[in-house]
Amino acid sequence: MPRQTTAGNLMRTDSYPLKAGDELFAAARQLLSHRIDGAPVLDEDGYVQGVLTLADILYQEKTVRTPEPVFLLDALLFWGAGKDDMEEQLHKMTASKVAEAMSSPPITVSPKDPVSHVASLMVEKNLTILPVTDAEGGLLGVIDRRDVVRFILGHYHDKA
Repeated sequence: MPRQTTAGNLMRTDSYPLKAGDELFAAARQLLSHRIDGAPVLDEDGYVQGVLTLADILYQEKTVRTPEPVFLLDALLFWGAGKDDMEEQLHKMTASKVAEAMSSPPITVSPKDPVSHVASLMVEKNLTILPVTDAEGGLLGVIDRRDVVRFILGHYHDKA
C-alpha cells in the first residue's frame, strides 16, 4: 500500500513567524517582502496563538457595515451584521499591533494529517495558510495554498 502524503511531508519550515506585540504595518511589510500570504503568530514560548494574513490587514481600509433597520409588524428589527460582528470589525480596523488584527484561535494541523484534510480545511474555512504544530501547539512549519496546489500538480502529472 503506498504511503499517504501528510502535512509533515508538505510543510515548509521557512514560516517567518510574527510576535503578537509586533507593529501591524511592520508585519505587513514582512509578509510582502517574503511574498507570503500570511504567517503564524507565536507567544513568548513559541506556541502558535494566531495567524496574520494579508486579509487581516485589509481591514485597515474596510468600510463598516452597520445593521439595517427593518420594521416588521410594528417591531424595529436590525438586519445584517450584529453588534458582535461590528465590534470585531472595528477592533481589526483600528489595530496597530499584530495581536489586534490576527485571526485567533488558530486553526492548525498535525504533521500526521493527510493532505486531503489540509485541503478540506483550506477550502471549507477559506484559509490561505495553515500552521503545522506539535501536540503542545509548538510551530513545526506552515503549509499554504501554493504548497497544496504544487502537490496536486505533481500527483496528477505523475499519473498522466
